Amino acid sequence: VATKFFPYPWRWQHHSFQSALKGSLKRLGTQSVDLYQIHFPLRPRNFKYWVDALADAAEDGLIKAVGVSNFTSEQTKRTHEILLDRGIQLASNQIGYSLLNRSPESNGVLEACRELGVSVISYGPLAEGLLTGKYGPRRPPPLPRRWRWAGRRLKVLPPLISLMKDIGSGHKSTPSQVALNWLIKRDTLPIPGVKSALQAADNAAAMHWDLTESEFDALNRATIDFLPD
Repeated sequence: VATKFFPYPWRWQHHSFQSALKGSLKRLGTQSVDLYQIHFPLRPRNFKYWVDALADAAEDGLIKAVGVSNFTSEQTKRTHEILLDRGIQLASNQIGYSLLNRSPESNGVLEACRELGVSVISYGPLAEGLLTGKYGPRRPPPLPRRWRWAGRRLKVLPPLISLMKDIGSGHKSTPSQVALNWLIKRDTLPIPGVKSALQAADNAAAMHWDLTESEFDALNRATIDFLPD
């Protein structure tokens, strides 16, 4: 079980963190949570303040593993140092990552996490449904997703989805499973959202097979435009 603390401007004191954590534990019906994460390194507090709060909660036995979310490479490294000084390992960094959002490969986050032994949790692995094959230029997603994914991402979808279907056919798999398998092959843990038991089962099936190197390379080439310089 994993949950997060979002440091809103009106939740900037230590007791706010403690109250939020204990509230989550009460709602979950447990005395400790497997993974507790800082949702975003927002001001006015320096993120070190919240990392120390995580460490305090871990030492109190309320958190089994400590994580962060949306932290840059430098913030990840600094968090690792702060926690290590207290004998705690940073477990994870949850970041936006998909075939249509490959920025973690070039902004240093993936590299930093690998160097430090920090697991990467990939949110938005299906690009809000675009990588399922459901949408395209002639059938754009509803607002506000249409604004977020407008432009070249929608234009590149038809050939990309076609490639994903071709790859999937060889594994009796769906485009969604191909997208998730690509992230798994990059040593990340994708966390797709689901609206039904059928979708959950479809996503879980991505763990039962592996992309070949040639298939992996083909997907990398097809989405190279989404790898920022």
